Order: sequence, then structure tokens, then C-alpha cells
Amino acid sequence: MKSSALALLGLIVGYLEFSDDLAVWLPAFGALGDGQVIGQTVILGVLALIAFGSAVFLSYRALTWIFE
Repeated sequence: MKSSALALLGLIVGYLEFSDDLAVWLPAFGALGDGQVIGQTVILGVLALIAFGSAVFLSYRALTWIFE
């Protein structure tokens, strides 16, 4: 349950951080045929999940260590 909540929190924070930049990062819609948009979206999603998931996980571990 905690892992699901932390993963959801990481996704929300990642979306809020990167939502303004998506228009700049993603290529034009004409590139849909080449699969560039899908590939780039997947790569950005995975990188954001790793970055923010790690931050949330490490924060949770630090707070657990402090309050125990």
C-alpha cells in the first residue's frame, strides 16, 4: 500500500514538474509516424519515474530513520 502511494506521489510530482516543458521536449505531431513521439515519451516517463521515485523513496527512508 505504501509503495503504491509513493509511486503515485512520484508520478504526480513528476507530471507537475514537467508538464510545462512537454510542449518543448516532444517533437511535432508529424513525427508520430516515425514513432519518435512514443519513444521519447516513454523515455521521459521512465527517467521522471526514476528521478522522482528515488527522491520520494529516499525521503521516506530518511524520515523513517529520523523518527524511529
